Amino acid sequence: MRVTSVLLIAVLHVGCGSTIEKLQDARMAANEASAIGTLRQIVSGEFVYSSSCSNGGFAVSLPDLAKPPKDGPPFIPSDLGGATITKSGYTISLTKDAAPDVKPAGTAAETCNGSTNATASSFFASAEPETPGQSGKRYFATDARGTVYASTSPIANPIVPSATVTPLQ
Repeated sequence: MRVTSVLLIAVLHVGCGSTIEKLQDARMAANEASAIGTLRQIVSGEFVYSSSCSNGGFAVSLPDLAKPPKDGPPFIPSDLGGATITKSGYTISLTKDAAPDVKPAGTAAETCNGSTNATASSFFASAEPETPGQSGKRYFATDARGTVYASTSPIANPIVPSATVTPLQ
């Protein structure tokens, strides 16, 4: 009877470990899905901002993109309006694209919402796991091309697609 009890406890322990790993994997997958969705919200907001608020330029900070125009809603949800935000285990940031051909596109005063920063011809938004391997396994980034890229290591600005930095389908 004693051997059976020890064996049962061992089986339950192994089963719990597997369940915990599955729960952690599910949480990381949910966090990654949230990060991808957030970057897609930023891309959508950037395109609306560019076409309706800044004469073709893109915002280079989350607060500028979250600031509403005088007569309408903000371009991204207000919960994304911090300089750098943390959401679902990911740190989200927005800055000017560092590609050499990216140029200023207008002044802050020329925007419809009184942006703080001058606009640029492209942007770089990234989502990095707060705790790699625990809050998420992959890093994500996007720019004015509108494609979200993924990698198992941080994605440099500017985004250079490669065998390790690949577009999401």
